[in-house]
Amino acid sequence: MEKQAENSDSRVKLESFLAGLPEEDASGLRAIASRMDEFERHALPVRGIERELRIPFLIAVVLFAIGLFLIFSGGWILVQARRTIGEPGLAALLGALPGLAAYYAYRVRWRTRADTQNFDLNREHFLPRGAIYFPATDAQGEAWIVRVAPDSGYKPKPSKNDKLKPGWIW
Repeated sequence: MEKQAENSDSRVKLESFLAGLPEEDASGLRAIASRMDEFERHALPVRGIERELRIPFLIAVVLFAIGLFLIFSGGWILVQARRTIGEPGLAALLGALPGLAAYYAYRVRWRTRADTQNFDLNREHFLPRGAIYFPATDAQGEAWIVRVAPDSGYKPKPSKNDKLKPGWIW
C-alpha cells in the first residue's frame, strides 16, 4: 500500500475512524479488527527474531564454509579432518546453516501466517473504505488506522533502506 505522508489527518485511532461509518459497517470492522489483533498477539513473540539470530547465523555461515572447504579440499586436509572430527563432525559443520534455516522457518511460521491473514483482511475490508488497520505492536501499544485512497490498491515500493535491514537475508 502506498506510503502516505504522516500527518494528523492520515493517522487516526480505530474508534475515531469507525465513528464516521454506519453502525452496521462499524460493528463488522470492529470484529475484523479484533481478529487482526488476535493474529498479531500470536505473531508478537517472534517479532525481531532476526536480531536474535544474527550471531548464530554468522557462526553457522562460518561453520558451513569450513565444512565446504574441508570436503572440497580433498587429499591430506580431508583425511586429517576425518581423523580429527570424524564424519559426524563434518556433517555437523555442513548441517549448521540448513539447521538454522529450518529452525527459523519453524519459529516464524505463525508470524508469517498472521501477517498474511492481516494483509488479506486489510485488503478485503479496510482498503475499500480508504483505510489500513495496524494492530498494536506490543501489549501496551495502541492500534491505529492510516487513511489511504480507496482505489490505491497494493503497489509495493521497496525503499533503499529495505536492503539494509538486519533481517533482509531471511
